[in-house]
Formats: sequence, C-alpha cells, structure tokens
Amino acid sequence: MVFIIPTIVLLFLSAESLLGPLWAMLVALLFPLALEIYSLSIGRKLSFMSVFAIVGILIIGAISLLGLSREWLALRRSVVYAVVALGLIIALHFKRDFVDRSLAKVVNMDLVHAAAQQKHVEKHLIRHINKMSYAFAGFLLVIGIVSYIVTIVFITAPTGTSEFNVQYAELRVLSLLFVTLPLLVGATGILLYLVSGIEKLTGVKTEEILKKKE
Repeated sequence: MVFIIPTIVLLFLSAESLLGPLWAMLVALLFPLALEIYSLSIGRKLSFMSVFAIVGILIIGAISLLGLSREWLALRRSVVYAVVALGLIIALHFKRDFVDRSLAKVVNMDLVHAAAQQKHVEKHLIRHINKMSYAFAGFLLVIGIVSYIVTIVFITAPTGTSEFNVQYAELRVLSLLFVTLPLLVGATGILLYLVSGIEKLTGVKTEEILKKKE
C-alpha cells in the first residue's frame, strides 16, 4: 500500500483538472510519511532506517516543491545505497561487532563462532565474513550508480509539473526491475555464498546456520 497508493495518486491525479501537480505530490508523499510516523507512535523503535525514510520523503517533497533539478532527485535516490555501503565499510574497520549483530538477525552467530573456535578457524571465518561484507558494500555502490543513471535518463520533465509527477511514478515502477530486483537477487546470492563458506569452515549445516523464523 505504501508503494501503490502514492504511485496511483501521481499517475492519475496530477492533471491540472484534478489535484494538480503540487497537491498530487503532497498527497503522495504525506501518505508514507504519515504511515511511518504512525508506526513509530504505536511503539515501533526509532531506527536509522526509519529516520532515513522520513528524511528521504521530505527531501523528495522539497526537490519537487522548490523546482530543483533532476540531478538532485537522482542523488537522493542513489545516496542511500552509498551511505549504507560507507557505513558498512566503516563498521568493518572501527566497530566489528556491529557486523556480527547485523548478521545475527539471519545467521546463528553464536553457534557459528563456537564451531569456528572449536575447529580453530576463527580467523578464517572473520576473513570470510569481511570479504562478503566488502562484496555487499561494493554491490550497494553499483546499485546506487544504476539508480542515479536510471533517474537521469528517465526523468526529463521539470520538477513541479504534472509530467514530472507521472514520470516519477513510472520511475518508481521501473526501479522495481532495474534496482529492487537486482538488489534482492544480489543480496540473496551474497548471503548464500557467505553461508556456504561458513558451512565449509565450521562444518555446521546450512539449516543450522540460518535462523528460522518464529
């Protein structure tokens, strides 16, 4: 719904005879913003991604309302991947336990580290995790570049117009194919390669390495 409703509003209600480009963009942005704020108000913890989502929505609104160039929109759509990639690289150098805590959401890190210590392959395990983390950071940078290029190529109308709203809505759909799908496939591939390497090093089976959902 967060994706569908704003897209429908931008595609079909941006004409001057309906909401117009300004109000259509405001309605499209206010829906996910209100939903995010509501989720926080009913008890969801404030996280980096929540703050990033809210700030991102506000920036898109500012780009449209202030009539900024498409380069600003392209930068906004790509910078999130660069920030996450940079944060991951910094964590690998200065806060190594952050990587383990992040992986612990899908990988049984306690079991993995215990098995690695038992087989005296802890250094090899850390090296493997670091290598896959760098691979994921690099992949995120590539996705960010692709997102920037797709935005620059596809958006031709000036911001603040009905044509821009329609193109932006179409870009959101197009990004599912050129950004979201490759991101999911790439992240899954890296995770599977990570788990495969852990299994070879520790002897722990894949079904034990991956956490099962409650």
